[in-house]
Amino acid sequence: MNELCDLKVHINGHHTLLLHQSVMCAFSGRLRTMVTHERRKKKTSRVEALSVKLTDFPGGAEGFELVARFCYSNGRVPLCPSNLPVLHCAAVYLEMTDEACTCNLLTQAEAFVDGLYYWTWADVLTAVKSCEPFAAAADASGLLEKLISALFSKITANPETPVAAAAVGTPNRSSSSCSSSPDTLGFGRSSSTKTPDSMKPCFAREWWFDDMTSLCPQTIEKATLDDLLVSGDDGGVYDVNLVMRLVRVFVSSEEEADLPSQRMRKVGRLVDKYLGEISPDHGLRVSKFLAVAESLPDSARECYDGVYRALDIYLESHPTLTIEERTTLCRCLNYEKLTLEACKDLAKNRRIPPGIAVQALGSQQSKLQIRPAAAVAKGAGGRPDPSQTPRKVVVGGGGGRARSVDLDSMDEKELLKLNLQKMQNRVVELERACKEMRGQMSKMAKGGSLKEICETNLLGL
Repeated sequence: MNELCDLKVHINGHHTLLLHQSVMCAFSGRLRTMVTHERRKKKTSRVEALSVKLTDFPGGAEGFELVARFCYSNGRVPLCPSNLPVLHCAAVYLEMTDEACTCNLLTQAEAFVDGLYYWTWADVLTAVKSCEPFAAAADASGLLEKLISALFSKITANPETPVAAAAVGTPNRSSSSCSSSPDTLGFGRSSSTKTPDSMKPCFAREWWFDDMTSLCPQTIEKATLDDLLVSGDDGGVYDVNLVMRLVRVFVSSEEEADLPSQRMRKVGRLVDKYLGEISPDHGLRVSKFLAVAESLPDSARECYDGVYRALDIYLESHPTLTIEERTTLCRCLNYEKLTLEACKDLAKNRRIPPGIAVQALGSQQSKLQIRPAAAVAKGAGGRPDPSQTPRKVVVGGGGGRARSVDLDSMDEKELLKLNLQKMQNRVVELERACKEMRGQMSKMAKGGSLKEICETNLLGL
């Protein structure tokens, strides 16, 4: 971003951050209100810098830096049990709701909390401990109560865990009984440790879930699509939270290995199929769709055609989505990893916002610019392999006279020069086509016309 920072934010009277009004106010309703008030108070224009003060901000400067990172990443943030409390409380404080922006930080944080009862002991304890510096804010937002309820749910469901044993005064037993059902644990529960009624639906699976997720890294790559299609009990057709939890455990184990894994790509293909299967569910929210699509790192997918197909099914099944929501959904796509066929279909798809079609087209043009250069280095050491090249080529064009060149009489240096010339000619052609496209788009006001331009240019590639 080339513009100068025009927003000075003073946090809890100790730290100051320089940011951009347009970026921060696009996600925060509170900052937007404060900036508008300051502008009216000082009667300044939009281009002048403003200063606002935030007191009792949860998490202090570090918490606000996480929020700023979310805003500057166009609404993306890696959520985990350790940063969830500060991001959730900050989102409540800054009014980062869907009224300010679709699929905002608070929506993503609450979607993450929906899977609370699938967390491990370590996850829950980490989240509770993270609330300590801003316990009042966590309590006011209701997050602390949910965490404590989940903690007591695990204690009453499985007192064999060391932390649970200490909490209820039950000695730690052998690990061989950890997989026992709550009905066979054989311990007396006092009235003070009874779980609220809202926690009872989770009891049926709490006792075995921690053991199951510990086996997840070794088994999920062997799972089939039918294995993941578990019925939901929270209003949705499928239990999406369960699958997200399993995928998160698997990804964590693979990232610890720190090596490229074929298992990761296999699970990536499975998740894409699962995403396509759950997309028609009318109860599936935008934030939950994105959470599933983004649960895997980019390296897990060699191609994003599966994600695009699932996205198209979701858009077709949810025709009432606003253009802002549709644009937000498309952030899960990596346009550079779309095939040309998928990109052509995207450009013709009227459910896709026009701006997204233009971005996808630009990525395809970039790939075409890189492809000739990659074709040059086929031999050892990146040198061209003369045996794999045609015997004659035609060079020139673009205003110059075309000529035929015999490759048999050329050495490696001349062959490299010839390939570079061909690549330069192709770049010139693409730049000319891109310039003509920009000129056409500037004259078009309707989205439909823009789609036709994108389609025409893609078909000509």
